[in-house]
Amino acid sequence: HRLPQPLDQAFFDRLPPLVTDVLAHYATSPMRTQQLLALLTLMGTVTIHCRVRHDNRYYGTALMTLISGSPASGKGSITDLLPLVQGIDRKVRADSRRDIRRAERLIEVQRLKRQRMGRSRDMNETDIERAVMGEDGIEVPLPRCHMMADNITVPAMLQYLKGYEPHAPLLAASELLTIVQQAKTDFGNMRDLLLRAFHEEPMSYAIKTGHESIYLEHVRLGVLLSGTYASLRLFMPTVDDGLPSRFLFYETPSVTDWRTPMTADESRAFNTTIRRTATVVDSLHRALTRYDNSHRDTPRPTLTLTATQEEYIDRAFSRMNDWYLGYTGTEEILAAVRRRIIDAKRIIMLLSLLRGYARHESWDEVLATPAIEADDDDIDTTLTLIAYLMRHSVNAFAFIQPEQSDADTTERLTAVRHLDLLPLTFTTADAIETGKQHAISARTTKRRVSGWLKAQFISQLSHGKYGKRTEKDL
Repeated sequence: HRLPQPLDQAFFDRLPPLVTDVLAHYATSPMRTQQLLALLTLMGTVTIHCRVRHDNRYYGTALMTLISGSPASGKGSITDLLPLVQGIDRKVRADSRRDIRRAERLIEVQRLKRQRMGRSRDMNETDIERAVMGEDGIEVPLPRCHMMADNITVPAMLQYLKGYEPHAPLLAASELLTIVQQAKTDFGNMRDLLLRAFHEEPMSYAIKTGHESIYLEHVRLGVLLSGTYASLRLFMPTVDDGLPSRFLFYETPSVTDWRTPMTADESRAFNTTIRRTATVVDSLHRALTRYDNSHRDTPRPTLTLTATQEEYIDRAFSRMNDWYLGYTGTEEILAAVRRRIIDAKRIIMLLSLLRGYARHESWDEVLATPAIEADDDDIDTTLTLIAYLMRHSVNAFAFIQPEQSDADTTERLTAVRHLDLLPLTFTTADAIETGKQHAISARTTKRRVSGWLKAQFISQLSHGKYGKRTEKDL
């Protein structure tokens, strides 16, 4: 399959300064695009108090991103940016340990009080369990973290999700196979958890410890994964269950030229940028925590679009829907388009916050009003990115689909593959000849050409001669 042309420098120049400072350390457009997605996914877990509205529902800003590629393609570089949230994770874990120890000490005090009141026997395991569950007015809080371990069980994930509510922890793994193996051996259903995370649906789950039940009002989780093509198919064996349509896909191209590593000076400059950016990200997390504590009875920071902007976004996705309806004709891809509009608004929110910080250099100023307005440039930038990523999604979906037998492949050439095989400019005769090589009749080919024209992903240059259009033409 073909990858779309890399995003040009003009696209990256339109991003907020905090983002461009980080991406400037990467030499190629594919690596900048990959790291942009990683950065947005990390930021989405920090800004969980913020929300966007779509179709009369509110969503947080957590994204689900999957980077695929061949071995040593550079996809694992997403770990370069994890230090941006590691400081937040250390603080959250330290506070969690302190709160758990405090509750355990209170339980011990309660035990001693019982002894002094004449109940000389020690608390047995059942008594301790009742105390932990709150029967004696003392409840040990569930553990909290901002970054989950990649080798984690579903019950542990549920405890962290519940303990960290309403924040969204991050599940990050540079080796997708780790998640695949854990999901196979684990008690529980990680796929169900991931399915619910995109729309932040509620979830209840019974775990064996103490026979207790965990109820999550909203499953909030940011996901950043990377892996090889083989592990991608193991992680998502089918597109029919809706999991692939929930992810932002990006395919890192294979590297054939030798890539010169960073020099010592370049490495120091990169680390300096990461530390400086991490300070800004940490200050945003603290500002949103202060905002949440002091504005509990007021609306949370919400992306506020004008009627013109809403109509502009809706038209863009309507065209994208028509494009992929004709291009692939599959419900799964159309489901991905419908879900990308939610991700688009999430990304617009993140860019708007970062743009506001560039203007004010103070998160308190940015959050002075709950209505977060968006620049038209950030909307255009986001729509360009989403249209670009949709082509990567098409490739990923085609790869995930179960392999056909040689007989099936020869007998049937899909419309999307048919168009892919044609040159940028082609004639009706070219299309018919390509179809004949794959047992597609001339009549079917002519219907496909008419469908491609109607869907506006080819244009008629002259009688019987056509030119392919690209995602940029959307």
